[in-house]
Amino acid sequence: MTSINNQLKTNLLVIIAFSAILTSINCFAFDTLESKSSNVRVTFNKKEKQAAVTVQTQQFKVAGMLAWSEAKKNGFQFYPEEHHEGTKDGVDVWGNALKNGRRLNRTDVAPTDARLFNPAHIVGGVNFLLYPCGRSSGPVSCSSNFKVFSGKKLKAGWTIKTVTFAGSYSWTSEKYKVGTNKISTTIKLSNPRSRTTAIKASLKEVILIGPKNGKWQDAFDV
Repeated sequence: MTSINNQLKTNLLVIIAFSAILTSINCFAFDTLESKSSNVRVTFNKKEKQAAVTVQTQQFKVAGMLAWSEAKKNGFQFYPEEHHEGTKDGVDVWGNALKNGRRLNRTDVAPTDARLFNPAHIVGGVNFLLYPCGRSSGPVSCSSNFKVFSGKKLKAGWTIKTVTFAGSYSWTSEKYKVGTNKISTTIKLSNPRSRTTAIKASLKEVILIGPKNGKWQDAFDV
């Protein structure tokens, strides 16, 4: 936070100094004047008598595990939508699933089939699993939505380009918005009746756009 504030102060001083130079000159020999400092570019158009300030940006590719770890520290949430057990930080979180649009209930599973009753699982922040649903003697098709980077937005000045997953999943209506700071995303895992093992997906990579020469960790510092 301190480094960002210092950078903003430096950029502001550059703009003020450049503006002072412009106002002290009575007759320009150039159509435009330009000043650069770090990630800020100030351009003055003599003909139109207008100044433009442009913040230069760059792309940051971040591994899924690192993005989750940093986001978790700053209060972003990772959990099955039908949350049941565990802190919503993605470390070890369990949840119910949906059968024909409703939550699984005690008539769907045997009392001893605890995992079958809460088959949605996030572990290690980036691993999403949906175990077979229903009674051991008669599994049923089910699905579960998983919340990723939920509850907060990226810091002002940062935007999202892509959030990449691997494995068996589908997007829902809640997906990150490219070019904005809305990174919150929900993916869906579906486990068919015939499957006897878990459906799996994982968070692979996040690509952020932020200030040139900045630190990607600042994007989650909100």
